[in-house]
Amino acid sequence: MSEIARIAQAVLASGPLPPDISPAFEIYRNNYRQALLRALAQSFPVVEQLVGEGFFRAMALDYLELTPPTSRLLRDYGESFAEFIGRFGPAAPVPYLADVARLEYALVQAFYASDEGDDPAGNLTALGVESQLRWRGSTQLTRSLYPIVSIWQAHKTGEDLAGLDWRPENGLIVRDAHTVGAHALDDTEAAIADVFRNPASLETALESLGPDAAPAAAQAIRRLLDLQALALLNESKIDAQ
Repeated sequence: MSEIARIAQAVLASGPLPPDISPAFEIYRNNYRQALLRALAQSFPVVEQLVGEGFFRAMALDYLELTPPTSRLLRDYGESFAEFIGRFGPAAPVPYLADVARLEYALVQAFYASDEGDDPAGNLTALGVESQLRWRGSTQLTRSLYPIVSIWQAHKTGEDLAGLDWRPENGLIVRDAHTVGAHALDDTEAAIADVFRNPASLETALESLGPDAAPAAAQAIRRLLDLQALALLNESKIDAQ
């Protein structure tokens, strides 16, 4: 093990420090761990609300020991937190917790994503079937078997989860100026959104679900445009790809 790896492991590992590392390093280790814990709590506030501060801290400490940061930006920490939660035995009684974490991390990424160069897609009636569209730089999509958007919104507003309609929801995350929002999509809308993950024409999207589903596909495209989730590619951008 390299010296750098050994020190990094010492920073995140619990328990006493190796005898050949300065006791003063304990101060740095504690501060670093606390910074990572705060970063997780800031990125996953609804997850913390769902399980409580004490449970969240214990879960986050386990995650810290297994998953050192790979970026200097604290806002990037937690990319695999949802997958960790899905494997974390004590979280099993809250089966939707991992998907809520996935949604919250997508919200963070959308907030900091660059939309530079995105051209507004306009409305469906103003576009030709050959028009090429793609996700805006801040657009994210999270699929789930649980009503993750409704759960997230309920905790944001202090509503009781008991009144939720427990149907599957797919979360579309979009940014308007400096405001990030999550919108619930049904499976048809999510399937159409996925078509535009990479550049695709309106014709391709309209035909993607089969001829019988073309009206539903058109309605889904209209909603994606209304939510400003899509960008229009001009000819020069298409040629460059």
